[in-house]
Parts: sequence; C-alpha cells; structure tokens
Amino acid sequence: MSKLSLNASPDVTPATPPSQRVAASFLRLETAHGLCRLGGDVRNEVHLFGVTAPEVILLRHIHGGSDTVYKLEVVGESRMTATGERIRLLKKYPRHEKLIAELFPGLAPNFPLTIAEAEEIASLDLQEAEREMDGVEPDTSANPME
Repeated sequence: MSKLSLNASPDVTPATPPSQRVAASFLRLETAHGLCRLGGDVRNEVHLFGVTAPEVILLRHIHGGSDTVYKLEVVGESRMTATGERIRLLKKYPRHEKLIAELFPGLAPNFPLTIAEAEEIASLDLQEAEREMDGVEPDTSANPME
C-alpha cells in the first residue's frame, strides 16, 4: 500500500494560514434606544432597542419622515462589516429590499456610523422638505468648488 500525499501537485500553492489572513474591516456602528411613530401616527408608537444609524434612516423613510423616529439615546455600539449590516437590515426588513438598495447602494455600502450622522441627514431632509413646501426651487447652478 502506498501513502497518499495531501500535496498532489508541487505547483499548487498552499492556502494562506488563518493567522496571516487579512481581517475584514469592521465598522463601529453606534446603537440607540428610542421611539418610532408607525406611519407617522402620534397615537401609534413603538419602542426601539439597539437600532443602528442606518436602521434609523431606513425606519424614517418607511414611516414617513424625519420626525417619526425620535428620543434616540445612544447606548452602545455594534461591530459589524458593512456587508453584515446590509444583510442584517435585509433580513429584518425583507419587504423593504428595494428601499434598502436605494438608500444604501452596493454590496458594502458606506453607512453612517453614528446616531449624530443619522440626525444630520434627517435635518438636511427636513430642510429640503420645507423648501419644497415653500415652493423654492432647488439650486441647480454650478458648484462654485468646481
């Protein structure tokens, strides 16, 4: 009987040992507790626990605006890859796959990391909505920085 060699061909390079592999880039996403007005209805609120900044943005789009998710209090952080967070959102909100793809395009989106960033985005969205209500056209002139 002959012994079989695990290295069948000398031309094949061995796999990189686990100790030498490059680790995935983990994000440090802040998590918060807060309240969400379902469909924007002030009489129908639910408590949110451990939501991330991307999830806050998604919930605001689902329920009708920047004032639907409020009283956010940062309680910790979640370490996850961008792809992992995207998959988590898709599993938690499967009916909103198209909205997730629209808000956060790509397989590894550039997510906001802090609740403060989500609040800033909400503030900008609110300002844009107010301009639209006032009938002010968006500024389409050339960017002075170009």
